[in-house]
Amino acid sequence: MPIWILATLCAALVQTLRLMLQKRLTGLGLTAGGATLARFLWAAPLAWAAALMLAPAGGMPDLTARFWAFALAGGVAQILGTLATVALFSERSFAVGIGFTKSEPVLVAVFSALILAEPVGLAALAAIGVGTAGLVVLARPA
Repeated sequence: MPIWILATLCAALVQTLRLMLQKRLTGLGLTAGGATLARFLWAAPLAWAAALMLAPAGGMPDLTARFWAFALAGGVAQILGTLATVALFSERSFAVGIGFTKSEPVLVAVFSALILAEPVGLAALAAIGVGTAGLVVLARPA
């Protein structure tokens, strides 16, 4: 089995475990905001350690104001997305919440085409369509 398949499966497992723990935190009385804050407070030291380990041997490049603007926008979007996901867990089932997080490929395809002028191929569109159809089936009330 190629290493990328194993890495992808491990990443999916860890992400699901993390989201389950966040749902559990909200079930113990923590608000969606509190569970989101807990995630980012615990992740900050790990992210900093990873940045230090992966830094080029010659040191970090100069980080311009444009870089920090994009980093800030991406960080805020990540926090708001996590907050929305955790809030969704308290409104619907865990499976539905995970299903909605999997709508990400559609958004990436749209933003890639609109912002980066990077069209999506037919095979990728078919895969996104199958995933979206599954999401719609999962989201329907039983």
